[in-house]
Amino acid sequence: MIGSLWRCFWGYVKINIPGFIWVFAFAPVFWFLYGALRKKGYTKQHENSRREALCRGLLCFSCSLIFVMTLFGRTSGGGGFRLAPFVSYRMALSENNVELLLQILANIAMYVPIGGFLPYCFKLFEKGRYTLLAVLCCSVSIELLQGLLSIGLFETDDIFGNVLGATIGFGFYQMAGHMKPRWNKTGMVCLLLTLIWAGVIFSFSMQPAAASSKVSTGFGRWLAETFFPWFADRLDTMPQEQFEFFHHLLRKCGHFSEYLVLGILGTLTVLQTNLRYRKTKAASFCVLVASVDETIQLSVGGRSGQISDVVLDSLGAMTGIALVIMLVLLAKKKAL
Repeated sequence: MIGSLWRCFWGYVKINIPGFIWVFAFAPVFWFLYGALRKKGYTKQHENSRREALCRGLLCFSCSLIFVMTLFGRTSGGGGFRLAPFVSYRMALSENNVELLLQILANIAMYVPIGGFLPYCFKLFEKGRYTLLAVLCCSVSIELLQGLLSIGLFETDDIFGNVLGATIGFGFYQMAGHMKPRWNKTGMVCLLLTLIWAGVIFSFSMQPAAASSKVSTGFGRWLAETFFPWFADRLDTMPQEQFEFFHHLLRKCGHFSEYLVLGILGTLTVLQTNLRYRKTKAASFCVLVASVDETIQLSVGGRSGQISDVVLDSLGAMTGIALVIMLVLLAKKKAL
């Protein structure tokens, strides 16, 4: 699935190379518009002029990209309105429609820079509700133009994806604003280990059902032979239903343990920063990883994404977070 998505992405890029030329052509228009707003005093003044110029350029490029890809150069025909929510999401996941999934991801990704650079460049958008309201109005306007002019399809799913992308971008902006300028070695190591462990979790989810079952069965046998030899001798003679029950229990324990470790690593990482609501952000990250993890399984042969597993994973993460908090409190108590 990931390979197909990657090939589809590069195919889409090759087809739309002429469109990207127009993106660079329209970017100066947004640059001069930004300059006019800057003279009026609507933008923020930053001490680091190079960083400000870079963010200004990326914001203008992102606006130009959205304008060209959604409105400019489209031929009429095939317009309409699709108001039912999450139709495209269900179609992409249930039918393994790689092209549709790529469109969904593109709708989200295009607005991530907008959500991050708007509050960085403009005073008004420092509050998240104004940023998301601006993106919502922009997205609804574009979708209405596409539907009314028959140059695309008005979809509530696209609006949801655009706002979601802006929300992610604004979250990155907030994190960058509250992080310490310098990370110590412990924080960097914890961050690296957290990302690696999240990648390990995703790699397990990308395994087909047969391969995943083989790995868990092999690990279960090793665990029994190492720590419970009396139980390992009974595995081959055990009734199939009883064996499947223990196998199912082992997999659920594996889910819990994976996210217990993720919760510990994520909490150790945020404790190295001066983020507000650090435990909440660690918990939110773990829940997000669990949700993405189960979503990945929807596109893997023989696997299924389950809300119950998201809940179980989240409980494992919360347990890990609670363990770290308890240890920190005990260490502070001993230090007094």
